[in-house]
Amino acid sequence: MPQASLSTRPRASRRASPKAKAKTTTKTANGAKTKPARTRPARLKPDAIEPRRAAALNAVYRHRPPLDIAVADTPMRIETAWPPPDDDAAGRCTLAFAVDGAQGTLGLPRALVAQWIARVDPDAAPDSLAPEHAALLVECALAADIARLEEALGCTVEIASVADRPPEGMDVPRFGFSLAWTERTEVSALALPCEHAAGLGALLDRLAPGRPAGPELPVPVSLCAGAADLTVAELRGLVPGDVVLAEEARTPEATALAVVAGHLAAPAVAGEAGAELVSGPFRLRGSNWEWIMTDPTDAAAISDDTDLDDLPVRLTFELGRTELALSDVRALAPGSLLPLSRPVGDAVDVIANGRRIARGEIVRIGESLGIRITRLADNA
Repeated sequence: MPQASLSTRPRASRRASPKAKAKTTTKTANGAKTKPARTRPARLKPDAIEPRRAAALNAVYRHRPPLDIAVADTPMRIETAWPPPDDDAAGRCTLAFAVDGAQGTLGLPRALVAQWIARVDPDAAPDSLAPEHAALLVECALAADIARLEEALGCTVEIASVADRPPEGMDVPRFGFSLAWTERTEVSALALPCEHAAGLGALLDRLAPGRPAGPELPVPVSLCAGAADLTVAELRGLVPGDVVLAEEARTPEATALAVVAGHLAAPAVAGEAGAELVSGPFRLRGSNWEWIMTDPTDAAAISDDTDLDDLPVRLTFELGRTELALSDVRALAPGSLLPLSRPVGDAVDVIANGRRIARGEIVRIGESLGIRITRLADNA
């Protein structure tokens, strides 16, 4: 990772007014000084997720092996998928259902629904059926499967209609599932009330159990906005108001990187309730995000005349952190929600060698990510 540049100010201006601070110069890697573009706060606008929705998401989105079952005597492979697809995509229809009276929907390929209807009435044309009539035929085709589902969940399930689009006004969590059958694979969306998501997650855990949890060891997880390399001398010279240019963890799909115990990572989207994973965890070493790992200087490579002020220090910029049990880390999957110790906002902790040395706020310098130092270690 190339050395990040550090904004510095002449000593005479360290007590300058806020207006003067906007004229800060930037030292580049070759030592030249230039005036950066005006810094502007990079305000995060995370989505708000209610705690009960967060619990519903984490109940369903857990790392499990695919589930191989038969539906209407057709072998199928089912596994969770993130993100859920749009319900009104071409070639799809929506099954509206009720679980103990609570409304939900399931988006499915039209060809699969037509296959079920043909089992009951081979002469029926699915596109010409009334929504309630189509629902009755589907419920007859799936009668044995629905009975097993009701027994497993301990509730009643009724199919109300089969329509081109989902009903309007539903405000329930949506989950994506990949369905594979007869050499076809499509992703479907299930909208299910929060109070029933936990039961669905427990059922999936029973039908497709993952690896044994093992000891419930705590594992640290941090949400990083980026990282930078400074020398010891540059680090010692930091004062409030300085801006550190950083390598950014943002991607087209994610706004930050969740780092697990310093060795695993997963791109994530920051939200008020935590961070929603875009992928499952992978090894940092050898990945495109390896640069964010702490890379301590090799003591054997330090010669006697090495100036300690020139030693590099890796800084990471954290939006928040938490601890998860080892079993919860094993269960992380796309769509999992990481709860953090504080709401995600513009404030970041500046971490060096596992220790918080400062606090800052995210700013933009042109298209680059910057961290403006607001407080140092003594009062961070």
